[in-house]
Amino acid sequence: MKKLFTAFVLLVAFTANAQKPELVIPTRHAETVEQVLYTKDGKYILSASENIVKVWETSSGRLIKNIVCRWGEAEPMVVDMDNAPDGKTVAIATYRNIHFFSLDNFSVLKEIHMDEISKIIYSKDGSELFVAHGESAEEMLSKITINNGNITPLYTHKVVKDENGISNISLSKDGKQLLACLDKDGTIIVNSSNGQEIKNIPAEKKVIAFTPDDNYLTVGKGKQTYDVLFEWLNPATLQPLWSATIAYEDGDGILDFLSDESSFRRQLAWNPANNDLLIASQHHLFTISFGGRTQAKLKFEADGYGKCIAAAQDGRRIVLGTSTPAVNEYNLAQQKYIRRYGSQVFITATMQSASDSSMQLLLNSDNGNINDLRFDRTNFAAKGKRTDNSFSVSALTKNGKLGAYFFQHSLHFFDPATMKDAAETIDIEENFDLQEMDFSANGKWLTAVHEKYVLVFDVTAKKLVAKIATGVYELGTYNNFKIAGISGDGKKLITYSIKENSNGSGSILCFDVTTGKLLWEKGIVACCFRFINSDKQVWMLQKDNPAVLTLDAATGNTVSEKRLPFERIFAAAVSSDLSRVAFSVTDQNFSYLNSDIQVWDITKNERIAVLKGHEFTPGDLEFLANANFLVSASRDYSTRIWDIKNQRELGKHITFEGSDEWVFITPDGRFDASPGALQTMYYTKGKEVLPLEALYEQYYTPKLVSRLLAGEQFDPVPDIANIKVRPSAKMTYAAATRNLSVEDDMPTYQNTTGVAEITVTAIAPGDAIDEIRLFQNGKVVTLSTRNLIVADDNTANTGSKKYTVNLLPGENTFRAVALNTQRTESAPDEIAVIYNAGDNNNKDSKIAMNNTEGAPIAAIDRNAIMHLIVVGINKYQNQNMRLNYALADATSFKEEVEKDAKSVIANIKTYFITDNAADKGGITDALKQVQQNAKANDVFVFYYAGHGVIGKDNEFYLVPADVSDLKNVQSELEQKGISAKLLQQYAINIQAQKQLFILDACQSAGAFGAMLTSDATQQKNIAVVARSTGTHWIAASGAQQFANEFSSLGHGAFTYVLLEALKGAAAADDMITVNNLKNYLQLTVPDLMKKYHGTPQYPASYGFGNDFPDEIKK
Repeated sequence: MKKLFTAFVLLVAFTANAQKPELVIPTRHAETVEQVLYTKDGKYILSASENIVKVWETSSGRLIKNIVCRWGEAEPMVVDMDNAPDGKTVAIATYRNIHFFSLDNFSVLKEIHMDEISKIIYSKDGSELFVAHGESAEEMLSKITINNGNITPLYTHKVVKDENGISNISLSKDGKQLLACLDKDGTIIVNSSNGQEIKNIPAEKKVIAFTPDDNYLTVGKGKQTYDVLFEWLNPATLQPLWSATIAYEDGDGILDFLSDESSFRRQLAWNPANNDLLIASQHHLFTISFGGRTQAKLKFEADGYGKCIAAAQDGRRIVLGTSTPAVNEYNLAQQKYIRRYGSQVFITATMQSASDSSMQLLLNSDNGNINDLRFDRTNFAAKGKRTDNSFSVSALTKNGKLGAYFFQHSLHFFDPATMKDAAETIDIEENFDLQEMDFSANGKWLTAVHEKYVLVFDVTAKKLVAKIATGVYELGTYNNFKIAGISGDGKKLITYSIKENSNGSGSILCFDVTTGKLLWEKGIVACCFRFINSDKQVWMLQKDNPAVLTLDAATGNTVSEKRLPFERIFAAAVSSDLSRVAFSVTDQNFSYLNSDIQVWDITKNERIAVLKGHEFTPGDLEFLANANFLVSASRDYSTRIWDIKNQRELGKHITFEGSDEWVFITPDGRFDASPGALQTMYYTKGKEVLPLEALYEQYYTPKLVSRLLAGEQFDPVPDIANIKVRPSAKMTYAAATRNLSVEDDMPTYQNTTGVAEITVTAIAPGDAIDEIRLFQNGKVVTLSTRNLIVADDNTANTGSKKYTVNLLPGENTFRAVALNTQRTESAPDEIAVIYNAGDNNNKDSKIAMNNTEGAPIAAIDRNAIMHLIVVGINKYQNQNMRLNYALADATSFKEEVEKDAKSVIANIKTYFITDNAADKGGITDALKQVQQNAKANDVFVFYYAGHGVIGKDNEFYLVPADVSDLKNVQSELEQKGISAKLLQQYAINIQAQKQLFILDACQSAGAFGAMLTSDATQQKNIAVVARSTGTHWIAASGAQQFANEFSSLGHGAFTYVLLEALKGAAAADDMITVNNLKNYLQLTVPDLMKKYHGTPQYPASYGFGNDFPDEIKK
């Protein structure tokens, strides 16, 4: 007799304070969503696919937690979930484990192991959990006493006709009867306390559950092809009380029912509010009301088969899990779509590097979308391309200059640098579902692998030259990627395949490309084929019984063989010189629990690294930078970069579908990110959400990827596990009169006095408030000048500041944030105050036009003043520090701005400071005059061309003309230099709410590593200043000035491009705004630097204030 069940209980103690913040990658599911569940309070949705349960916050749409259900199983699968009646716990079951998940602190309270679990349901009082489980011949019903983990067998069923097991269980209204649907073996009802059999219902009745009013629900096929019959049976007579037929449409998901009745039952749910039955399909939601004897078909938007459904307790909302996969929420009463959960994070399926000596990768997502990643010595860039076709795959030439993807009967070519398609395509009659594509080493040929074909394309001639059939073989199964290779002359093709009905037995096949003839085959599993020795031999990696093989390309005979000491290779990468191989491994049962990556020197047959960190076995690997670094992609949704020599993870790389946005995060919490992505990523600690931008001052690290790849070692940052609860900030508004009203959106107040009194109160749980910031129209409010009263009332963890602020005519937006002593930022609190002045002709308001980033553009008061400070220094006191183009840059910038700005503002006050006059006193005198005279509706622009340097205090300094040396002169910098902190203070104190700082500050020559670090430190300084003040900053790269190379331009590269931008190159919709300038500089300066110097360099730009126009083109 087979063992009926085994069980053990593991009690796990968790507290909210003990939890470490978890980095959340807010992606959708990668596989079909099979289970969905609302928590009792409706605040969260749990959704499951394969081995992942995701917890979503319904108010914000955020993903709060990924529960990876490994739990000791080789291939875990979530089979069921249920709410505890008190709403405090959710039980999550896989085939062999049940976890009790606390909704108080989002931790696992208890784990119970059982065999072959299929269904679970809580008792009515929540003290017990009923479980259907067992092996194919015997099915069992058991109950678990939750407080002590005791398991009591209730009922054992000997399977007669159906090996699918118990497909559903449900409880009667009073909880005393437990119903188990045995499908073809009928339905059994037992006493839920002792398991005594109460009733055995014949299979032909098709009873699957109790109804909420204690009748029986049956489901069967209707009279028409796509009809499903639902009946309410009288429990005493088993006769129908009422029936309803749902008439599905062709392709409406009914095939799920016809092929798998137990799967179809996930598409049914009771509405807790009115006991209606809800039935999901691809295009419709059906409702059946037994009480009202009615049924309805509701139309709703869907993007895949509705695989599962759940309703919130109030009955107003439903959630559908689909096959696309997606988690979609709807308002049931209004039949309106609410949201799709999960952002379009790029989930890497396959990767290709241009060559392992390069720093370029092409990623292909499971949706068929493409990302090109470039890691160079000074910068990182990502480019995204959408195909939104899961059948699309891509490839990259070894020189990185040409990409290809297959989509809708056509092979498309594109430029990876721009992601723009070439005009010419190769059209094919059939639409192949391709497994992978790869260019030959010389880029002349492209192979594309289909299930039973390999297509060969001539890249130069842009035509299909061969369609090679593999006969009884199938390609691309069992995660066998990198399975095709073509000789440099295009005459021989080698691929790995699996014979049909062979239980996975594989062979290497070699074909003559011209004739399609099979030249030879060899019965092994292999990948990573390379034609070597003038195409006379083929190098490959054997995956079963791992070995490095070299075969004779003409005969398939073994030339050499070197065994590797492990069981089975899953995914692999090979260096271009064939000296290193990296791989992930599985056992013969394809267990994915071993997530380690091994790197071997195969010339010495020794292991040189073990890389640990993924949750699951990586599915693809690629070398970078002469095989010194490795990139891996895994089913845990992460793409990671590894330092092989030091055996450490450098960080996780996250990109987004069809987007240029990206985030890179190190294991200790440092991060770099594009501006748009910065707001997307976050940590969670229990239910608390901690966005990356809240950790900006401590953890933001510019040029992070480049610096790590260059070998920089960073000082430790505070342990992310010790981050305290995020502070909070709240504004209260009091007008000088009682004449105000409050509107609904953002709290909006009406004002007729022109003066607003705002109090900001901040709380830092477990810490103290370190700083409070109030921003008016994007610009930080001055803390120490006229028209402002500041009253501090700080206690241990609470702080408040009172501001009395002059308003501009029209709408004034206010934003308050607080920082604790760890410099963690609060979420912003926002209000708007509309000042209804008597004369609104000069009001500064948002205009109905967007910049290139889609943000509103603030108008400029034409009668205001632009305060323009321009500094240019060629002649330094130290002759060795003299520059060639700084003065020319400053002069041209001054003239261009004075001319162009007249299109938006009538009055310009210029301070032009050059050479000997540009000492600290000369520059700060101008800043003081602007501080004294500028009003809130004015504009302030500061431009500097000269030296810049990072001091020993890690502070960025502008270097005035009288600084005598740039080395070992910290005291002189502090005395004569202008620090970023000093500029920050002027940015705060100057009342103008529209401010732009442009720094063309070159650094002295030095070692590359030091220069890269210095440049990044400058960027960090500027970024923090911009964020804290609500102003815009643009800075040239911190590299040395290359005077000779730029003599033909007459300017430094940065200002040359800036001038072109101001002359109209950056215009959009006949307007040049600050953000237009930033975007144009970011795109153009690197190309110009590469042309004149050979290496691209990237300007830095940061802006946290409102965008505004510099010029309107006529």
